[in-house]
Amino acid sequence: MYNHQNINFFGEDFRNKKIKTIRIMIDISIIIPVYNTEQYLMRCVDSIIAQSYKSYEIILVDDGSTDNSPSICNKYAETYSFIKTLHIKNSGPATAKNAGYDAACGKYIYYADSDDELHPQMLESMIILANKYNADIVCCNYLQIDEAGNRSHEEHTGNEYVFNKEEAMRHFLKKDMIYSQCWTKMYKSNMLKKNNIRFENGLKTEEDSIYNTYAFLVSDTIAITDKPLYIYTHRNCSLSREYHHSHMERFIKNMTYRLTLADDLINKEIPSLKTECCIYCLFYYNLMIGRAVAAPYSKIKKQIKPALNYIYKHRYTLFYNHSRCGLSFTGALLLAYTPFWIYYKYRHNKTE
Repeated sequence: MYNHQNINFFGEDFRNKKIKTIRIMIDISIIIPVYNTEQYLMRCVDSIIAQSYKSYEIILVDDGSTDNSPSICNKYAETYSFIKTLHIKNSGPATAKNAGYDAACGKYIYYADSDDELHPQMLESMIILANKYNADIVCCNYLQIDEAGNRSHEEHTGNEYVFNKEEAMRHFLKKDMIYSQCWTKMYKSNMLKKNNIRFENGLKTEEDSIYNTYAFLVSDTIAITDKPLYIYTHRNCSLSREYHHSHMERFIKNMTYRLTLADDLINKEIPSLKTECCIYCLFYYNLMIGRAVAAPYSKIKKQIKPALNYIYKHRYTLFYNHSRCGLSFTGALLLAYTPFWIYYKYRHNKTE
């Protein structure tokens, strides 16, 4: 763990006497929604304090935590003038990110999760790329580490890429160097404000994917540094996983909304990506159904209908691209042609 007490930010005199100048000059606003992550929070914030690049502010948004997270946030704000803490009632990560965004003054906006870490050169690498190409969005890759220390998602080219929105959206849909999470991206603040890009308040799942769909479709230049600069902690008891199991109907509703929105917007704005978008939707509808079959049939049969209608409408795309949709050919055949109550029993038995 980094020792934040040994880190100075531009020196005490500069920090105390020129704080207004710092706010004007700030390059990156780092927004961190916090909810009951006292075990990981200091590691996350300390990894930012230890960054090689220093023109940033940190905005900690305590989303009604019931553990020791609020006091940890307050301690950081008391210790460092470039860290501020906001406390809101529990409303979900989307609302918390919006609250942080409204308080931000950086040229670029970056969202981190409070249980993850940043590579020491992450901010420097991304801001250099942003300035080099005047990018609306800058992306990086990530390393995944589970709670036992096992590493995955280590593949990367180490190269730089510059895309227009069509090229970038193609990579986004294929999950190739551009992923749905906001924590691998830095956004130009003016682009967000000009197009009124915000998270949808109250969402507790799918908020990042929806946000990025809107943001990428209005961006002219997207730059990528394909290096694992973000360290994602894979937790079995994360907020999203708990939410999937305890609020299955809401999860299905959110996922359906996300995919319907993506299908409508992308087909309208970039019709050349119609097939890629269809495969993307089929993949996530299949993933959604795979999780939904853990719930009683009576609780999901109505909510699952839009997904099934989409699958039935795009049977041939599913067959020709079944592996990219996460299915064997047999699985695709069963999903597309058997009554759902039969398919439910088939998938439900496989998950037990």
